[in-house]
Amino acid sequence: MDKKNIIKKSVLAGKKIFGEPLDIPSLQPLYNELLKKFVIEKMSIEPPELLIYSSFNKTTETKFIENEETGQQAPVLLFDTHLLDVFGEFAEAYLAGQNADDLVERLTYKLFAEKFYTQSKIHEAIHFSYCFRASRGMVTFSKERNTDIARNLLVQEAFILAHELSHWYLFRCDEEEKNIQLTFKRKLWLDCFEKLIENRRVRAGGEGLDTMEKMRDYIITDDDIIEECACDTFAAIFLIEFMELINGFSKIDIATSSFVCIQNLQLISYLEHNSSKVMNENTTLDKLSFEMTLRMIIYKYHIHDYLYTYSRGDEVIYDKGIIKCKEQYDTKVLSPFIKTMNKVNRDLMRIRLIEPISFLDESWEAYNQLLKRLLIQD
Repeated sequence: MDKKNIIKKSVLAGKKIFGEPLDIPSLQPLYNELLKKFVIEKMSIEPPELLIYSSFNKTTETKFIENEETGQQAPVLLFDTHLLDVFGEFAEAYLAGQNADDLVERLTYKLFAEKFYTQSKIHEAIHFSYCFRASRGMVTFSKERNTDIARNLLVQEAFILAHELSHWYLFRCDEEEKNIQLTFKRKLWLDCFEKLIENRRVRAGGEGLDTMEKMRDYIITDDDIIEECACDTFAAIFLIEFMELINGFSKIDIATSSFVCIQNLQLISYLEHNSSKVMNENTTLDKLSFEMTLRMIIYKYHIHDYLYTYSRGDEVIYDKGIIKCKEQYDTKVLSPFIKTMNKVNRDLMRIRLIEPISFLDESWEAYNQLLKRLLIQD
């Protein structure tokens, strides 16, 4: 067995495989081109090998995988192409007309069904699989809509790769570099919020000041949010320089599509890490909204400063574009997502009273096959 197959076998152990990965001929060449230009000065780090797979877990990450035969560790970037399926559905809703609520409701049910399936919670998985199948939101795309979605997804695909490479080079491989980045970026983001707080105090009479101060304090204590914001901005600026004029992309196209990708990733991450907590009727989405707004503020102002410095004039177009983008995303995606989450919560309060099904039960495999048929559309 060759090195890649050994690594792949180790990676996929325990994952719920969706099927064969999407056939994306451009993915490996795109990754190769990104690696050529993704250079951090004074750092000599082995680049991760791209490993493409498809699973209900929707996990894209960089990590070391141990070769079971040699005992040596190899760096890999695991790219789950099922994530692009989901992003395609997010793009449908984001660009949709009147039926965005239906599209998001349908997608949210699907995401919950897949999450509970990966957790082997059969009652919940089957319930939300049927909700997904029975929900509205099917659309017929025009040629123009397909083109818009394809362009949007191409940037998001590149952003995911660049974002994970940012995690790898800046935070995963070198403890000294990680500490340098955390210290530098924390000061940068704190300076940003101090300015915003002062402006809010002077111009808005203190309205919203409490939230801004909480965001500032969150930055002081939380390393994870520092890392995510650093990777957001590093990846976006990298792509603005790398992808501009490719397929007619402008700096603004790349910046706004990257931002949409960040928002999508946050929704999926929230669901992945909080699905069990949703059963608590006191659980709210305040933390999600708080972190989405915090990352948006840092992203908005950091990219603005970059454009103001290196592409004077584009920052004005960008400021208008990113605000429009956020308003459209909140209306078409985030609000319907929150509305559906409230329905999910009510359903889970009842479903959790049913005795769970164990993999030791005779019916386990039949349920497993049923769920796959429900979740994998023809």
